[in-house]
Amino acid sequence: MVPFTYYSNGYDVKVGQRVVVQFGPKKIYTAIVLSKHNNKPKGYKLKSVLEVLDEIPVVNKIQLDLWRWMSDYYLCTIGEIMNTALPSSLKLASETKISFNSSFDGDITTLNSDEKIVVDTLLNKNDILLKDIFIN
Repeated sequence: MVPFTYYSNGYDVKVGQRVVVQFGPKKIYTAIVLSKHNNKPKGYKLKSVLEVLDEIPVVNKIQLDLWRWMSDYYLCTIGEIMNTALPSSLKLASETKISFNSSFDGDITTLNSDEKIVVDTLLNKNDILLKDIFIN
């Protein structure tokens, strides 16, 4: 099990609550608070919790204990257990947004019909999620 440590940033976090955290330079994820402590780990800079998603915990101590046991027994991370155990509606992951490049100086008339639909959508909506583009 490899938990990550984040600074609560003034939030009153509780064990079992979902929080939004940054992982790496750009990725945003949902995390579950596994424990709280007052001693800052030595040797690295802490990142802050960006947001607390729940007023009350969505996972209780018994569930967290089960997740820890499963993580040890099945030799996987507690994050993998969380991704399997939590309903998708309780998970947040980064999504790629695309937008029209305002410095584009190409000839739009040379685009095929699918490409024109995407460009028209981008011009009307400013940006869209990559997963919402379905081109066959």
